[in-house]
Amino acid sequence: MARRGKAGHGRARQAYCDAKTGFIKRVETMALGIEIRRMSTSDIDAIMLTFERWHKRRTRYEEYLVKQERDERVVLLAWHRDRVVGYVVYTRDSTYHPFHRQGIAEIVDLNVIDEFQRQGVGTALVYECERIAAGEGREVIGISVGQPSEYAAASRMYPALGYVPDGRGITDSDNELHLVKELEGWRVRGDRA
Repeated sequence: MARRGKAGHGRARQAYCDAKTGFIKRVETMALGIEIRRMSTSDIDAIMLTFERWHKRRTRYEEYLVKQERDERVVLLAWHRDRVVGYVVYTRDSTYHPFHRQGIAEIVDLNVIDEFQRQGVGTALVYECERIAAGEGREVIGISVGQPSEYAAASRMYPALGYVPDGRGITDSDNELHLVKELEGWRVRGDRA
């Protein structure tokens, strides 16, 4: 029984450290002039301008906004001055069946433009999603990463942030590895969305 207590304490301490790191990342990105906020209708043009070279479609962001207005998703934008430099989508109802069945919210479509990568912007967006999930009383959050080489950086980042594979391997349908993270420490800090 004592072993379980120590293991539980270790997980709680790790989760608390993750939450503290999330707060620090938020402060660091603010110091870089990065502001993270929810997407509004007037932001779609700015997103399109930033991500046009990635061939993203306007309809994607319009759909995200509709789902955000229905409280199904939260779309967070990272701004540097008057320019969108990244975004992420927090979805309350995952399309990945095991997450959906277990009520696990998922972080999807994380994008940061090249010149702002490796500066903590993606990490800050992920931590903000974790903060929202914990504020909703969720104990676990999920994230997925495609397996093509272009997603290698994300494949390294997510485990460094405490995400572990969900144990089901790479899915045949979308060639993605799905990962989960316990959010216990966020509640220890008392963060709310």
